[in-house]
Amino acid sequence: MFRIRMFLFLCALACAGAASTASAADRLVVYEAYPPYEMLDRDGVITGIHIDMAREAFRRMGDSVKFEARPWRRALQDIRTGDAFAASSGFRIPEREEYAFYPDEPLSDEVTVIAANKVSGVEVNSLEDLRGLTVGVVSGYVYGHGFEELDGLKKEYSNSNDLLLKKLFNFRVDVIIGNRDVLRHLTREQDRSAHIRFVYEVGRQPLYLFFSKAFGMEAKRAAERFSEAIREMRRDGTVDRILRKY
Repeated sequence: MFRIRMFLFLCALACAGAASTASAADRLVVYEAYPPYEMLDRDGVITGIHIDMAREAFRRMGDSVKFEARPWRRALQDIRTGDAFAASSGFRIPEREEYAFYPDEPLSDEVTVIAANKVSGVEVNSLEDLRGLTVGVVSGYVYGHGFEELDGLKKEYSNSNDLLLKKLFNFRVDVIIGNRDVLRHLTREQDRSAHIRFVYEVGRQPLYLFFSKAFGMEAKRAAERFSEAIREMRRDGTVDRILRKY
Protein backbone atom coordinates (compact mmCIF):
# COMPACT_ATOMS: atom_id res chain seq x y z
CA MET A 1 0.00 0.00 0.00
CA PHE A 2 2.85 2.39 0.89
CA ARG A 3 4.45 1.78 -2.53
CA ILE A 4 1.15 2.52 -4.29
CA ARG A 5 0.67 5.71 -2.32
CA MET A 6 4.25 6.77 -2.99
CA PHE A 7 3.80 6.03 -6.71
CA LEU A 8 0.61 8.12 -6.83
CA PHE A 9 2.33 10.95 -4.93
CA LEU A 10 5.24 10.97 -7.37
CA CYS A 11 2.86 10.93 -10.33
CA ALA A 12 1.01 13.91 -8.88
CA LEU A 13 4.29 15.79 -8.45
CA ALA A 14 5.29 14.99 -12.04
CA CYS A 15 1.94 16.18 -13.38
CA ALA A 16 2.16 19.39 -11.35
CA GLY A 17 5.66 20.00 -12.68
CA ALA A 18 4.52 19.39 -16.25
CA ALA A 19 1.59 21.75 -15.80
CA SER A 20 3.89 24.40 -14.38
CA THR A 21 6.28 24.01 -17.32
CA ALA A 22 3.43 24.14 -19.81
CA SER A 23 2.09 27.28 -18.13
CA ALA A 24 5.47 28.98 -18.44
CA ALA A 25 5.81 27.86 -22.03
CA ASP A 26 2.35 29.24 -22.75
CA ARG A 27 3.56 32.79 -22.08
CA LEU A 28 3.79 33.67 -25.73
CA VAL A 29 4.85 37.17 -26.80
CA VAL A 30 3.97 37.97 -30.40
CA TYR A 31 5.51 40.68 -32.52
CA GLU A 32 5.73 41.91 -36.07
CA ALA A 33 9.14 42.49 -37.64
CA TYR A 34 9.75 46.17 -36.91
CA PRO A 35 13.51 46.76 -36.98
CA PRO A 36 15.41 47.98 -35.04
CA TYR A 37 12.80 47.22 -32.34
CA GLU A 38 11.77 43.66 -33.25
CA MET A 39 13.65 41.64 -35.88
CA LEU A 40 15.85 38.67 -36.76
CA ASP A 41 19.61 39.09 -36.84
CA ARG A 42 21.79 37.55 -39.54
CA ASP A 43 21.89 34.25 -37.66
CA GLY A 44 18.09 34.10 -37.45
CA VAL A 45 18.00 35.00 -33.74
CA ILE A 46 15.05 37.11 -32.56
CA THR A 47 16.47 40.40 -31.36
CA GLY A 48 15.97 44.16 -31.43
CA ILE A 49 15.73 47.03 -28.94
CA HIS A 50 12.28 46.12 -27.63
CA ILE A 51 12.89 42.37 -27.75
CA ASP A 52 16.08 42.74 -25.69
CA MET A 53 14.32 45.01 -23.21
CA ALA A 54 11.34 42.67 -22.87
CA ARG A 55 13.52 39.57 -22.57
CA GLU A 56 15.51 41.14 -19.70
CA ALA A 57 12.37 42.48 -18.01
CA PHE A 58 10.71 39.04 -18.06
CA ARG A 59 13.94 37.49 -16.74
CA ARG A 60 13.87 39.87 -13.79
CA MET A 61 10.21 39.05 -13.25
CA GLY A 62 11.06 35.35 -13.14
CA ASP A 63 8.77 34.61 -16.10
CA SER A 64 9.69 32.33 -18.98
CA VAL A 65 8.46 33.59 -22.36
CA LYS A 66 8.98 32.85 -26.01
CA PHE A 67 8.72 35.26 -28.92
CA GLU A 68 7.00 34.50 -32.22
CA ALA A 69 6.55 36.69 -35.30
CA ARG A 70 3.09 37.47 -36.64
CA PRO A 71 1.58 39.92 -39.11
CA TRP A 72 0.38 42.78 -36.91
CA ARG A 73 -3.33 42.14 -37.54
CA ARG A 74 -2.86 38.52 -36.49
CA ALA A 75 -0.86 39.57 -33.42
CA LEU A 76 -3.69 41.83 -32.27
CA GLN A 77 -6.23 39.08 -32.88
CA ASP A 78 -4.14 36.68 -30.78
CA ILE A 79 -4.20 39.19 -27.93
CA ARG A 80 -7.99 39.52 -28.24
CA THR A 81 -8.55 35.76 -28.14
CA GLY A 82 -5.87 34.91 -25.58
CA ASP A 83 -3.80 32.89 -28.04
CA ALA A 84 -0.90 35.13 -27.01
CA PHE A 85 0.00 36.47 -23.58
CA ALA A 86 1.53 39.75 -24.76
CA ALA A 87 2.42 41.72 -27.90
CA SER A 88 5.34 43.98 -28.74
CA SER A 89 5.00 46.81 -29.54
CA GLY A 90 2.20 49.29 -30.18
CA PHE A 91 0.41 52.47 -29.21
CA ARG A 92 -1.94 52.73 -26.25
CA ILE A 93 -5.34 53.47 -27.75
CA PRO A 94 -8.89 53.06 -26.37
CA GLU A 95 -9.81 50.29 -28.81
CA ARG A 96 -6.90 48.11 -27.66
CA GLU A 97 -7.49 48.87 -23.99
CA GLU A 98 -10.76 46.97 -24.34
CA TYR A 99 -8.81 43.72 -24.64
CA ALA A 100 -5.32 44.52 -23.32
CA PHE A 101 -3.65 45.63 -20.09
CA TYR A 102 -0.93 48.24 -20.55
CA PRO A 103 2.06 48.82 -18.30
CA ASP A 104 2.58 52.36 -17.03
CA GLU A 105 6.10 52.29 -18.44
CA PRO A 106 6.54 52.36 -22.24
CA LEU A 107 9.41 50.71 -24.09
CA SER A 108 10.30 53.79 -26.13
CA ASP A 109 8.88 56.78 -27.99
CA GLU A 110 8.05 56.48 -31.68
CA VAL A 111 8.73 59.42 -33.98
CA THR A 112 6.22 59.27 -36.84
CA VAL A 113 7.26 60.96 -40.09
CA ILE A 114 6.16 61.53 -43.65
CA ALA A 115 8.84 60.41 -46.13
CA ALA A 116 9.22 61.08 -49.84
CA ASN A 117 11.45 59.83 -52.62
CA LYS A 118 14.63 61.94 -52.64
CA VAL A 119 14.20 62.90 -56.31
CA SER A 120 10.56 63.94 -55.96
CA GLY A 121 9.58 67.54 -55.43
CA VAL A 122 6.96 66.74 -52.81
CA GLU A 123 6.84 69.06 -49.80
CA VAL A 124 4.67 68.49 -46.74
CA ASN A 125 4.33 71.07 -43.97
CA SER A 126 1.17 69.73 -42.33
CA LEU A 127 -1.15 66.74 -42.54
CA GLU A 128 -3.50 68.84 -44.65
CA ASP A 129 -0.81 68.90 -47.36
CA LEU A 130 -1.35 65.16 -47.83
CA ARG A 131 -4.67 65.79 -49.58
CA GLY A 132 -4.29 65.07 -53.28
CA LEU A 133 -1.29 62.77 -52.69
CA THR A 134 -1.15 58.98 -52.63
CA VAL A 135 -0.02 58.05 -49.12
CA GLY A 136 1.51 54.64 -48.44
CA VAL A 137 0.44 53.00 -45.17
CA VAL A 138 0.78 49.57 -43.58
CA SER A 139 -2.47 47.63 -43.12
CA GLY A 140 -3.58 47.45 -39.50
CA TYR A 141 -1.26 50.18 -38.26
CA VAL A 142 -2.52 53.13 -36.21
CA TYR A 143 -0.36 56.22 -36.79
CA GLY A 144 -2.13 58.64 -34.46
CA HIS A 145 -1.76 62.42 -34.22
CA GLY A 146 -4.98 62.94 -36.18
CA PHE A 147 -3.87 61.00 -39.26
CA GLU A 148 -6.73 58.48 -39.08
CA GLU A 149 -9.27 61.29 -38.68
CA LEU A 150 -8.12 63.11 -41.81
CA ASP A 151 -10.85 62.70 -44.44
CA GLY A 152 -10.34 62.38 -48.16
CA LEU A 153 -6.88 60.83 -48.18
CA LYS A 154 -5.94 58.45 -50.97
CA LYS A 155 -4.20 55.59 -49.17
CA GLU A 156 -2.18 52.77 -50.69
CA TYR A 157 -2.02 49.79 -48.33
CA SER A 158 0.92 47.39 -47.90
CA ASN A 159 1.50 44.45 -45.60
CA SER A 160 4.89 45.64 -44.35
CA ASN A 161 7.25 48.59 -44.23
CA ASP A 162 9.55 46.79 -46.68
CA LEU A 163 6.78 46.76 -49.28
CA LEU A 164 5.94 50.35 -48.44
CA LEU A 165 9.49 51.44 -49.26
CA LYS A 166 9.48 49.50 -52.52
CA LYS A 167 6.39 51.37 -53.61
CA LEU A 168 8.00 54.68 -52.67
CA PHE A 169 11.18 53.96 -54.62
CA ASN A 170 9.16 52.70 -57.61
CA PHE A 171 7.00 55.89 -57.58
CA ARG A 172 3.81 53.95 -56.87
CA VAL A 173 3.07 56.35 -53.99
CA ASP A 174 3.91 59.99 -53.47
CA VAL A 175 4.80 59.68 -49.79
CA ILE A 176 4.71 57.13 -46.98
CA ILE A 177 4.08 57.45 -43.26
CA GLY A 178 6.02 55.51 -40.66
CA ASN A 179 8.39 55.27 -37.73
CA ARG A 180 11.52 57.31 -38.48
CA ASP A 181 13.92 54.81 -36.89
CA VAL A 182 12.33 51.86 -38.68
CA LEU A 183 12.53 53.57 -42.07
CA ARG A 184 16.13 54.60 -41.42
CA HIS A 185 17.09 51.07 -40.45
CA LEU A 186 15.41 49.46 -43.47
CA THR A 187 16.83 51.93 -46.02
CA ARG A 188 20.29 51.51 -44.49
CA GLU A 189 19.98 47.71 -44.84
CA GLN A 190 18.89 48.16 -48.47
CA ASP A 191 21.73 50.65 -49.11
CA ARG A 192 19.12 53.24 -50.10
CA SER A 193 19.51 55.82 -47.35
CA ALA A 194 20.36 58.44 -49.95
CA HIS A 195 17.05 57.81 -51.77
CA ILE A 196 14.65 58.93 -49.03
CA ARG A 197 13.70 62.31 -47.58
CA PHE A 198 11.91 62.88 -44.28
CA VAL A 199 9.73 65.83 -45.15
CA TYR A 200 7.52 66.24 -42.07
CA GLU A 201 7.43 65.05 -38.45
CA VAL A 202 3.87 64.04 -37.62
CA GLY A 203 4.46 63.57 -33.89
CA ARG A 204 5.84 61.43 -31.09
CA GLN A 205 4.03 58.74 -29.13
CA PRO A 206 5.04 55.96 -26.67
CA LEU A 207 5.26 52.33 -27.76
CA TYR A 208 4.26 49.62 -25.29
CA LEU A 209 4.38 45.90 -24.78
CA PHE A 210 0.81 45.02 -23.76
CA PHE A 211 -0.91 42.00 -22.21
CA SER A 212 -4.04 40.06 -23.13
CA LYS A 213 -7.03 40.58 -20.80
CA ALA A 214 -8.02 37.00 -21.63
CA PHE A 215 -5.48 35.98 -18.95
CA GLY A 216 -7.31 38.02 -16.30
CA MET A 217 -5.47 39.04 -13.13
CA GLU A 218 -2.34 37.18 -14.20
CA ALA A 219 -1.94 39.56 -17.14
CA LYS A 220 -2.82 42.62 -15.05
CA ARG A 221 -0.18 41.75 -12.47
CA ALA A 222 2.31 40.99 -15.25
CA ALA A 223 1.76 44.49 -16.68
CA GLU A 224 2.44 46.03 -13.27
CA ARG A 225 5.56 43.92 -12.70
CA PHE A 226 6.77 44.64 -16.24
CA SER A 227 6.58 48.39 -15.53
CA GLU A 228 8.65 47.93 -12.38
CA ALA A 229 11.27 45.91 -14.27
CA ILE A 230 11.57 48.47 -17.09
CA ARG A 231 11.89 51.34 -14.58
CA GLU A 232 14.63 49.43 -12.78
CA MET A 233 16.40 48.78 -16.09
CA ARG A 234 16.36 52.51 -16.87
CA ARG A 235 17.77 53.35 -13.44
CA ASP A 236 20.62 50.82 -13.57
CA GLY A 237 21.70 51.66 -17.14
CA THR A 238 20.50 48.44 -18.79
CA VAL A 239 18.27 50.27 -21.28
CA ASP A 240 21.13 52.58 -22.29
CA ARG A 241 23.39 49.57 -22.88
CA ILE A 242 20.75 47.95 -25.08
CA LEU A 243 20.26 51.15 -27.10
CA ARG A 244 24.02 51.40 -27.72
CA LYS A 245 23.94 47.97 -29.40
CA TYR A 246 21.69 49.32 -32.16
